[in-house]
Amino acid sequence: MDTSRLLLLVYMVITTSECSETAEPGCHKLDTKTRKLNEGEAFHFVHDNLDINVPDEEITWFNNNQTEITADENETVHYHGRSLFFLNLLPEDSGLYSTRHNTSSGKCTNYTIRVYVLKKFVFEPIINSDITKKVRCPSHVSHTCTTLRGELTWNKDNKTLHGQNEYTLWVENAKKKDEGIYTCVCTWTHNGKKYNTSGHRNLTVQGVKVSYRKLQIISPTNEEQLADEGMNS
Repeated sequence: MDTSRLLLLVYMVITTSECSETAEPGCHKLDTKTRKLNEGEAFHFVHDNLDINVPDEEITWFNNNQTEITADENETVHYHGRSLFFLNLLPEDSGLYSTRHNTSSGKCTNYTIRVYVLKKFVFEPIINSDITKKVRCPSHVSHTCTTLRGELTWNKDNKTLHGQNEYTLWVENAKKKDEGIYTCVCTWTHNGKKYNTSGHRNLTVQGVKVSYRKLQIISPTNEEQLADEGMNS
């Protein structure tokens, strides 16, 4: 073997060794969360399985193109530690987002969320035979309000329901007039500005079911029937 070929072989062995030592180990990937959101609103996301005590420096967020998301809070899409913020959702924000957690011990975990931005998304309708209807605020709204200490309000068909500030709205003795789109709205503050996150539920009131017993004709057990005295035969 000539000298040039020997040097090339040595170089390839050294390069391969260095790459194998510096390559990032494979990340463990958890199930992808999915959120359907309203255009023009804001959204705050923290993955359920990501520990609250994770240091910020161990977290990195990526967008659809695997481009690192900025931590600049002046940008409409940015992250702060475990939290991903969308401050003005647009259709082009739809896609897959992931956060990589690299621990000091060398372990790596990927947490992903798929976002769909729609004009107006109405969650599954509420249709049941209950007299009192239970309208739950969608989880992404209630979680945001709890985490960011926001203020929750309700409206029905865009009309404010005064005094309703809980995550569950009860409609007592529901009637047809109570049908409609119920919306819970969380108003929260970020960097001195107020943002809204909302969720819509469609309530349908079923008509009252009336049951009829089948008419049953009971035949006499005896062919001969007796009548009281004085009755026409």
